[in-house]
Amino acid sequence: MPSCLGISVGKNLIKYAKMSKDKNSNVMAIEAYGVKFYDILSQTLSEIIQETKSSEASVCVTLTSEDYENIEVFKSMKPKDREALLMSEFESICTSKSANVSALDMRYILAQSPESPDQYKAICIAVSKIELTNLWQALNTTKFESISAIGSTIVNTLKDKGAGQNLIIVNIEDDTKVTIIKEGQIFELIQIPVGMDEVIAKLADKFNSYARAYEACKGVDAYAEGDLSLDYEMQSIRDALMPTLYDLKQRLMIALQPYLDGVQDVYITGTGIIVNNIDLYLQEAFPGKHCEILTPYFVNRERNSIKDVLEVNSALATAAYGLLGIDKSADFLASGTYLRGEAKKKQLNPKEIMGNVKSFFEEANKKTLRPVKSKKRKTAVSFDDEVENLQQLGGAGEYSAPPFEEEVEYYDPISEWLTRAAVSLFVAWIAYTGFSGYVEGKIDDQRVAVQNNIARTESEIANVESDRNWIQVQSDAYREKTVKLERIIESIRLQQERSFDVPNFLSQLMFIIPTDVRVTSIQIGTDDTVELSAESGKYAQLGYFVSRLKLAGVIKDVEMEVINMSSTIQIKVNGVLP
Repeated sequence: MPSCLGISVGKNLIKYAKMSKDKNSNVMAIEAYGVKFYDILSQTLSEIIQETKSSEASVCVTLTSEDYENIEVFKSMKPKDREALLMSEFESICTSKSANVSALDMRYILAQSPESPDQYKAICIAVSKIELTNLWQALNTTKFESISAIGSTIVNTLKDKGAGQNLIIVNIEDDTKVTIIKEGQIFELIQIPVGMDEVIAKLADKFNSYARAYEACKGVDAYAEGDLSLDYEMQSIRDALMPTLYDLKQRLMIALQPYLDGVQDVYITGTGIIVNNIDLYLQEAFPGKHCEILTPYFVNRERNSIKDVLEVNSALATAAYGLLGIDKSADFLASGTYLRGEAKKKQLNPKEIMGNVKSFFEEANKKTLRPVKSKKRKTAVSFDDEVENLQQLGGAGEYSAPPFEEEVEYYDPISEWLTRAAVSLFVAWIAYTGFSGYVEGKIDDQRVAVQNNIARTESEIANVESDRNWIQVQSDAYREKTVKLERIIESIRLQQERSFDVPNFLSQLMFIIPTDVRVTSIQIGTDDTVELSAESGKYAQLGYFVSRLKLAGVIKDVEMEVINMSSTIQIKVNGVLP
């Protein structure tokens, strides 16, 4: 039975889920799941693999830190041309945002352009290469199968990936990623820079632990407004959480307004679902729509621990992605050839080196001095022949054998190698002389060609300089217009930010005001100054109210002035919005 360990990596925590699939069907079962906070990524990943017994299982990873950009391309373009155009446009976008494009890896999803039937909208997904490399180094000894982005991977929790449906998935992780599905296809991916990272980091400072901050959020009810039974600690947790949730709700309301037409269901998932009733709280951002916590189609809704399971939806989606089929076009592990380039290089083996050296010397030792037979032809002489010769000579003289030197000669290696060396040098000299003459002729030809090219290049440089001067003039005019436009945009941005600051202030004020204190007036100046009038029959309650304003950070530079000390005590509080 094939199995896959799905891992979702956030800024400070890792969610994991191991799932298996029946060979003859797509029925999947959850074998293990959980959440871990980490300091050293590779160490925590190793612990997860050991604890889930996944050394033989495939491993798929999802990142939650991706960024999105949309680029329009024509449908008629060839895939290679389309990819080249997208990369060029993506580089231009990175340059305009002062981002280092070489530090990013990009994949894309094609969706129908809402403006033209002849064009695709390419949803570009960018991820840091540093994160990809860290994952590769931590997991390259496992059956590492894929690295994907949460925005596109979360659809694996839907039956047939949401085929034929119109819906929205709001994934609240470190920040918030929104996946919009129209007619069963990913239509848009939206990033909202508000999420649980801000809340958990703030509470981690209070509890000195990310794990304790995470557990503290599980005890908060997002919909329990005005609950007077809360103790001080629980109220402080709500004070850290609710401004972020309020900000998120407002941003969702604005960002998703153009996409709600035809959508009936909105699903909430991610780390944010640890907050009780968060779906009821965010329902206000989607009037007339059905809003609920996302439950993967393969999870049994009757199981007792279903809430704990739903906390790791991103890991479940990743495991399902590995079991049901990986989309290589959107997979960063398949596209990141620079990761594969870190494969282990072949190391020098000392035994092999010594063996090669030994073989070399053994071969050289065979070339030693050896006797050879003389090339002179020997004459066979019999005893009878010798007697006949003596008789012819009158018996005079003595028989003498031919000298030994005429029969055998010794091989002289030094003379032979000197001869070979002399011949080789002579041949090399002939070859060198001919080749040098040929090269000198080619060099002369190239020298003439280079001089012609220099003259032509100087002429082109003069033309380029003229064009550069014209472009500089146009660029200066464009820069002036850009500066003016940036000032207008900055003014609009500040106004938008201020539109969130005032509701946040009122929301926080609502949670900290004691029951015996009545706020009679609030004035907020254009420079974010706040003047607040309050009254109560108890001076201690007014003092407690002002202390809460300081400690909760609702306003800064708090100053209190007593206006009236009669039966109803009146005070004036001055400060500045944070």
